[in-house]
Amino acid sequence: TQREELCSTAIGGGIALPHARDPRVVGAATDCLALGLSREGLDFDALGGQPTHIVLLVCATSISAHLRLMAKVSLMLRLPGLTKALRLAETKDAVRRQLLDAHADLSIRL
Repeated sequence: TQREELCSTAIGGGIALPHARDPRVVGAATDCLALGLSREGLDFDALGGQPTHIVLLVCATSISAHLRLMAKVSLMLRLPGLTKALRLAETKDAVRRQLLDAHADLSIRL
């Protein structure tokens, strides 16, 4: 994508956060995240050439919502054990539960 041509959205640790430079061009009807998991790993042009296993696509309705989502996702991904739990999850429900638990844990800490 055009965004990836400017700079990789891989942030290290096998994680990428692709997002539009200006969320208003996406035209999202609601703020949302799309999660992709790859056991084999994807080439996201990460520093050090590490494969990317977790891709979280951020879609937002406004710049402020975009910044809020990016901040929350960044904080969630720093919670101990979350990325490993996501990579090891066997079902969509297990992934969803991990994310909801992490969100609840983060909400308590804020």
